[in-house]
Amino acid sequence: MAGLAKGVSVLALAAAWAAAPAHAQSGDASAGANDATAEIVVTALRRETSLKDAPLSIAVVNAETLQQQAVDDFFDLALRVPNVAIFENNNLSGRTAVTIRGIPGRAGIFVDDVFVGDSSAINTLLVDVDRVEVLRGPQATLFGRNAISGAINTITRKPGNELFAQGRVRYGSYNETYVAGAFGTPIVKDLLAAKISGAYRKNDGFDRERNGGRVNGDDGWALQGQLRFTPSSSVDILISGDYSKDNNHTGYTDAVADYSLNNAPGQTFLNAGRDGKGFDRMVPDRDGINTQNRKIWGLSGTIDFDIGFANLKSITAYREVSFLYKRDGDGTSFDIISGTQPVDYHQFSQEFRLVSKPSDHFEWLVGGYYFRDKRTSRDSNLLGSDWIIATVPPLAALAPPLVPGGTAGVVTVGRLFASTTLQNIIGVRPPSNVLGTQETFDQNEIESFAGFGSATWKISPQLELTGGLRYTREKVDGAYGRNVSGFLVNFVPPIARQQLSSGWDGEWSPMASLSYRPSREVTLYATFSTGFRSGGFNLAPAAVNPPANDAAQRRFRPETVTNYEAGVKSVLLDGKLYANAAVFYMKYQDFQRSFYRIDPVTGAQVNTFNAEASMRGLELELTATPTKWLTLSAGYGYQDSKYGSYANAPVQSYLVPNPAGALLTTDLTGAQLPFAPKHSLTLSGVARIPVNDRLQITTGSDMQLRSSYPVSDGIDAIRIVGDTFQLNGFISLGPANGRWQVTGRVRNLTNQVYRTGLDYNNFVGTVYQSLSAPRTFAIEASFRF
Repeated sequence: MAGLAKGVSVLALAAAWAAAPAHAQSGDASAGANDATAEIVVTALRRETSLKDAPLSIAVVNAETLQQQAVDDFFDLALRVPNVAIFENNNLSGRTAVTIRGIPGRAGIFVDDVFVGDSSAINTLLVDVDRVEVLRGPQATLFGRNAISGAINTITRKPGNELFAQGRVRYGSYNETYVAGAFGTPIVKDLLAAKISGAYRKNDGFDRERNGGRVNGDDGWALQGQLRFTPSSSVDILISGDYSKDNNHTGYTDAVADYSLNNAPGQTFLNAGRDGKGFDRMVPDRDGINTQNRKIWGLSGTIDFDIGFANLKSITAYREVSFLYKRDGDGTSFDIISGTQPVDYHQFSQEFRLVSKPSDHFEWLVGGYYFRDKRTSRDSNLLGSDWIIATVPPLAALAPPLVPGGTAGVVTVGRLFASTTLQNIIGVRPPSNVLGTQETFDQNEIESFAGFGSATWKISPQLELTGGLRYTREKVDGAYGRNVSGFLVNFVPPIARQQLSSGWDGEWSPMASLSYRPSREVTLYATFSTGFRSGGFNLAPAAVNPPANDAAQRRFRPETVTNYEAGVKSVLLDGKLYANAAVFYMKYQDFQRSFYRIDPVTGAQVNTFNAEASMRGLELELTATPTKWLTLSAGYGYQDSKYGSYANAPVQSYLVPNPAGALLTTDLTGAQLPFAPKHSLTLSGVARIPVNDRLQITTGSDMQLRSSYPVSDGIDAIRIVGDTFQLNGFISLGPANGRWQVTGRVRNLTNQVYRTGLDYNNFVGTVYQSLSAPRTFAIEASFRF
C-alpha cells in the first residue's frame, strides 16, 4: 500500500491544482454554479431514471469530463472509475480485456445499447460521446449477452433541431497528434437532422528498439454518421453508421528474463541478458516488423414508437471486425519464426423493448433479444533458418554459440542444411524446401435467444419493489485444426478439422431490488441479481501431440454468478455534496479461467478450466461544490476477488521447471485473481478563476492509485505489479461559456512506469513485459458553438 500512501500525501497538490471530476456525478461542468447535485438522467434501467434514484452501483462520466481529462479512447476511461480496469495484451489495442469488480473479461460493452461482441473491437477512439454509464455488478436481466460482471454503455450525442459544431486539436510528447470534431444540423426542422463526427490520433510510441526507431505508437481514425427522422411526435428513427481503422507499428514487448526450462533455449539467445534492464522502455531488435491492422464498422437502426400506453423500441444492428497482427514470433533478431494472426468477426443483434409510461404506482418492461456471431481466427507461422533442431553440447565445435555467452552445441535448421556432418550425426536430412509452416485455425459461432422483463411496484412514495427475470438460451459451435508443411512436418503432425457443438444451454437469471427514500435527499437500496455465461470450447490446438480424446477434453461448462448488494445515495449540505456507497458480495459457480501452460507430454497449451471464485467489496463516491468556482471529487473501490477451492490448479511458471513427466500445479485456493487490485482510489477537482468579464482560467488535476495485483495466475514473483500511482493536470484559458479554450496538460506527472502485462516466448525462452505510458506533455486548442 506504499503507492496509496504516496498518493494521499500529494492530495493537497491535487486539490490545489484541482481537476475535472473523476466521476462526473454532476451535470455539464461549465453550467452555472456547477452544482454537484445537478440532476443526471441515466438509461441504465432501460428507461430514463434519475441517477440518484437508480438502485445499483453506477458511475457516469460526461462529455465535459472526457474532454477536460483528455480521455480519447476506451482504455483511458477505466482509471476514472473505481473497481474497473481495462488492460491491453502485449500493447495491442485489438486484445483488450475489461475487469469489473475483479472479474476479468466478463463485462458487457455497449455503444448506444448495441453489444460489442468481440474483444478486438472494444478499445477504439471515443467519438462525440454524450456520456458513459458504468454499471457494476451483474446486469443480465435488462442487458444483452454476458453482462455478468457489469456493463459499460457509451452513449453518443444525437442530432436534433439545434445546430452545433465543435473541434479539438492537440500536439504533445512523442509527436502526439490528435484531431477531433463533430457537426450536427437540422435538415428539415422537426423532421430530419444529421450529424457527422470523427477523430484522428497518431504518435511515435513510447518504446524503442535498441538499434532502431520508436514502436508501440498509435495511428488510427474513426468516423460516425447519424441520421434522425421524426415523422410525427410518436415516432423517432435513428440510423447510425461508424467506421474506424488503425495501422500501428505495435506489439513490441520488453525482455526481462531468460530461462531454460523444458528444453526452452533461454540461455541460447540471451534476449534479456543483452538488455538487462527491466523498465528502460528498450525492446529487443527483431528481424521483422510487428504491425496491427484493424478495421471495424457497424450499422444500427433504432426506432422508438409511442403507442399510447407504452413505448416500443426496436434496435437492429450489424457489426464487423477485421484484425490482422503481423509479428516476429520469436521477438529476436534471429530468423526463428514469423507469422500472421488474422481475425474475422461479424455479429447481428435484434432487440425489442416495450416500456410502460411513467406511473406513480406501477411500471413494467418486457423485451426480447436475439444475437448471433461468428469468429474465425488463424495463426500462421513460418519456420526460419534459425529454428532449433536440437541442443547437443558435445557438438560445440560444429555448432558454436549463437550469441556471446550463449549455449554451445545448438543445431538450427540452417546449420543442419549447410552441414553434412551434422546431418550424419543427428540423423536428419532436411528436404529441398528448408522452410516450413504451421497454421492453426479456430472458429467459434454463438447463437443466443433471450426474453426478459421487470416490474416496479411503488408501494408508497418512499418505498419501491422491483423484480426482474431473464431467460437465456445459447448454443456454441466450434471448430479447430492444424496444417503443417515443409520441414516442420518432421516434428509437428497436422490435425484435421474437428467440429464441436455444445448443444443448447439455458438459464434463468432473476433479480430483485428494494428501494426506500426516507427523504427527497436520500435513497437506500438492496439488490439481488444473477448472471449467466454459456459454456464453450478450448479451440487453440497448440499441443504438439494431442491425446486421443482431445476433442472431448476441450469442453468447459457454463458459469453463473449470484450478487448481493446494498447501497445508499444522498444529496447533502443543501445540494453541495453528492455521496453514494455500495457494498457487494458475489459468488461464482464454474468460473471459466484460461491458463497458458507447458505440458511435458503434449507441449504448450492454452486451456480453460472451471473453478469457484468469490468477490466482495465496496464502492464510495463523493462530489462536492464547496464554492461556485470549485468542484472536488473522490472515489474509492475495494474488491477482494479470489479463487475458492482450487487445490491442484495447472499453472504457468517462468522460472520453475515442470516435474519430470507431470504437470506443474499449485494450490490457488484463496489466491487473488489477476488484474484485480484490492484498492483503487481517485481524487480530483476543478477550479474556475475569473480573469475579467470575458475570460476565466480553468485548472485541475486528477489522481489515480491502485494497490498491487498479479497479471497472471501462477507462482512467480515477477508476475506481481506493485502499487501504482498517476497524477495528471491541466490549465485552460477561455471564456466562461466554453466557446473556445487553449489548454496545456501533463499526464503521469511523477513519471511512474509499471508493468501492464507479462508473457513468455517458449520458442526462445524469454519473459516479456509491456509497460504503462510515461510522463507526457501536450498543448491543445478547442472550440464549440
